[in-house]
Parts: sequence; C-alpha cells; structure tokens
Amino acid sequence: GEEAIDRGCQCGPQRRANCGRERLAGGSSEREHRFDPSALRGRIGEETLVDERDDVVRLVPVSISQLTILLTELRTFRKMGKNGPREVWPPRELLGGVLQADHRRLRTLVAVLDSPSVSTSGELLVEHGYHAATQSFVCAAGLVVNVPSHPTQEDAQVAYRSLRTLLCDFPFRREVDAASAISILLTAVARVAFEGASPLFAISANTRGSGKSLVVEVLVTIVTGRAPAVTTVPGSDDEFRKAVGAHLLSGSNWLVLDNADAPIRLRSLDSLITAERFSTRLLGHNQMIEAPSRMVIVVNGNSLELGGDLSRRALPIDLRVEVARPEERTGFRIRDIRAHVREKREVYLAHALTILRAHSVAGYPACGVKELGSFEAWSRTIASAVSFASGLDPLSGRRGTSTTADRDEETLGELLTTWAECFGAPTTVGRALDAAYPRDGSTPKKDKLPELREVLEEIAPLASGRPNAKRIGAFIARHEHRIVNGLYFLSKGKGHGGLRVWEVALADSGGGANNNASVSDEAEVDPIHTDEDDEEGERDEQQH
Repeated sequence: GEEAIDRGCQCGPQRRANCGRERLAGGSSEREHRFDPSALRGRIGEETLVDERDDVVRLVPVSISQLTILLTELRTFRKMGKNGPREVWPPRELLGGVLQADHRRLRTLVAVLDSPSVSTSGELLVEHGYHAATQSFVCAAGLVVNVPSHPTQEDAQVAYRSLRTLLCDFPFRREVDAASAISILLTAVARVAFEGASPLFAISANTRGSGKSLVVEVLVTIVTGRAPAVTTVPGSDDEFRKAVGAHLLSGSNWLVLDNADAPIRLRSLDSLITAERFSTRLLGHNQMIEAPSRMVIVVNGNSLELGGDLSRRALPIDLRVEVARPEERTGFRIRDIRAHVREKREVYLAHALTILRAHSVAGYPACGVKELGSFEAWSRTIASAVSFASGLDPLSGRRGTSTTADRDEETLGELLTTWAECFGAPTTVGRALDAAYPRDGSTPKKDKLPELREVLEEIAPLASGRPNAKRIGAFIARHEHRIVNGLYFLSKGKGHGGLRVWEVALADSGGGANNNASVSDEAEVDPIHTDEDDEEGERDEQQH
C-alpha cells in the first residue's frame, strides 16, 4: 500500500509502514513520524496558504497542485512494488482529504504582518514566522529591531521626535496633522494589537506637488520595505467591491486610493472601514468570498472631499504649501527620502515599536484622548499612544475641520430658506431655474432670487449661463426629508412631462417630518439620486 515516510527516516521497513499508516490516520504518538497538517503553516478562511518567495510573503490559493508541492517538500512518499519501494507523488486521496477535512489541527491565520509587531498584551512580536497568540504570520526575516523590553515615556518621546524629524520636509498645516500621519505608521505596525476597525486616513493638499502621495510611500516603506501598490478611486460601488475582494484574498494590509479628484461617495468603502469581515463577489467570477478586513485604508487628493458617512469615519491630514510651483522646492533636510527610508527602515520600525511598547508598559493611559465612535479600540491603542509620546491628540484634528457633510448641510439650509422665500407653490427644478435665470437675460423679478442664484452656483457650475439642472436635482434629491432649520424638501409626485414636483415642508415640533404642513412660500426641487432621476434632470433642463 501507500506509505508516507519522513526524509532521512532511519526506521526499519516494518516501522516505516506502521508510522506511515499512523501519520495518515493522525494517531501516531511520536511527533517526528507523524504527518502534521500544521506544517502547512496556516490559512485565512478555507482557501489560502502562506507562500514565501523572493523575500515577499503572500497568500496563495490552495489547489491540488499547490498542495502536492507543499507536501513533497515536507515528506517523501513511496509505494511498495515488486522490486521494493519507489518514490511517488502523494496519493490524491490524501490531497483531497487535507483540503476537505475538518482542519482543527491546521493553525488558523487571521493576518500576515509586514513587519515586527505587538500583540494585544503589548508583547513584542519580532521573530519571523507564525505566532499562535495572535494567529498571525510575522514577516521579520533578516530584520534586526532593537526595542527596550521596558521602555519609558521618555523613550517614547525620543522615538516620536525621530519619526517627526523624518517627516520634517512635508508641509503639514498643523502639528496635529503630523501626529495623525505618524498614527498611520503605528496602526499598520500594531494592526493585530487591537480588535475592531481603524479609521480612514484622508490626506488632503491644497495643490499638486505638495507631497501627499510621497508621505504615504514613506510610511508604507517603513512597514513593508517597498513602495505601496496604489489604485485610483473606482467609478462605481460594484467596481470597488470587486477590487477590495482581490486585495483581501491576497492578504494585503494596505489599500491606498491615490489622487482622488472628485467627492468620494462609496457605500462599500463605508462598510469596509468598520466591518470586521467583508464579503463581495470575486473579480471575474460569480463566486462570493468573505475574508477578515484588517487593511489600513489611506486616500489622498487635492482639496479632498468625503461624502456620506466617510467624513465621520475619517482622520483628516492636511498639507498646505504657499508657493506657486511646490514641485520645484529645494532645501530639503533629507534630500532623497526614499533611499533614506530603505536604508534606515529598521531604525524607524524600532521607534514605532518603542512608542507602542512604552504605552503598553505604562498601562495604556488615555492621555486626554476621547474615544472616537466605532473606533474605540483604535483610540485606546493607537491615538492614545501617539498622545503619550507627543502630547498631541490626533483626533483633535477632526475638530474644526470642514467636511463635505458639514458643507452639504450648510448649503442645504441656505437653499431651503431662499427657495421657500422665492416660490409660493410646488415647482420643478427647470421652472425654478427659469425664474432665477430668465431666458431673455433680464433681471430676476423677486428680491430673493439673487441670493438663490448664489446658492445654486455653489452646488453646480454655470453651463450656458445657468447651473446644470441635473446637478441641482441630484443634490436636492439626495437630501429629501433631511431637516435643516426646521425645513425639508418633500416630493409632491410628478407633474407635466413626468417631471417631479417639490415643495419645502415644515418639520413638526418634535423634530420629525410633518407631511401635512408646508411653508407659505414653498420650495421646489428635484428627484432622489437614481439613474431615473438623473434622466429626469436632463429632460427638465431640455424642456425648460
């Protein structure tokens, strides 16, 4: 029959046969002769294994072919014939059994870490390989990081100053923005040190050439030893879900969305940030996949705008330059920062680990940091560690920062008020634009129409002498039933030509919508933001 025999096994023929059968049955009491599935290292879900090649650790799909190679590296398989034993490939029954069996003896893998790390208890994870306590594979081959076993707060402060000096040439608007950038590094290094989500890191610059992409590259290089694989913001939610699926299956710890040039409104991104597990359809297949979501997500852009709930889930980082051509700046303290980081990677990793370790040794003091909703564990582990080392609360950068949601609410409030004052009955977007922008070029008759025009032009740029009706309609429709200053937009159905009719209604005293009350001078607006509504907006503009 089939025998699985260790390389170099010196047992006699009968002992070989016995130990082979026992290994296949999982019943041997002698570890050195037992086929141990844990030698396959580990996996995420049911379909991936850790693969180490070219100094890069990645997750690869498990297949019969892949498993054959792994098993032949671990054991020699022989088959008894007329002329004695001869080497053979592993039997397919064994391969299928390993793939389909209950893998209670296979080690569970929840993360592949790009660098030495810390555990939830603050223990340093500096040895290359699998760590059972965190169920993670640490990529530390060839790295030597010198971290004190019991660092003090003073050690953490020295480490922080060194990291801040590394970023000295980047034009952070405030010192808290630099602290928030350093929190990206600590989050990536300590991703298994806390359960739950980490916020979206949103890097915004006032002009191109300010270094928003380079600062991400520097931080990622410290952790991984190489520049990040960046991607653009997908055009649709479905595209984004499929792209994220590929990232998760590969075990990637980073999702870098580079140079976002439009307001970001992706519901799947909202979910990805806060979800512990993320499910989507695999790109190019009909297969649904599910995997743990522990990625550090960074987005950058000029005058970056975050729509929907993203602004609540983001940690803003602002870069500001005061020169016309920032790409031509000179006089940097670190002339070639890419080469510098690659050369000093171990030093900067040690600084990050020193801050995290010192914070844990001190008992995880809050240091004045107020926990951010949905990110409580991150706040206690990362934000508080940054404050412990720097005296700066990275979450304070969120206060006083104008987000898209804030601006939308302000604009909506102005639109509701001025529109209600201008129109005495429900109307359509096209008729409202006709009133504010007469076709004959004359001056609007009502006193409040110039104020309405200012608000409309904030929402949509002028096209052929008037704002785009589709953009105006989409804005109002997104905020239907949203109450601002006691007013809200309410659809009154569709009128002539199938165009939607809107009015401004009064909210009841309890803060809810009062569908029976309307403003004496009622407002008019456009539809809910769907493909059908966009078509209505276009027809509206054409007919009026």
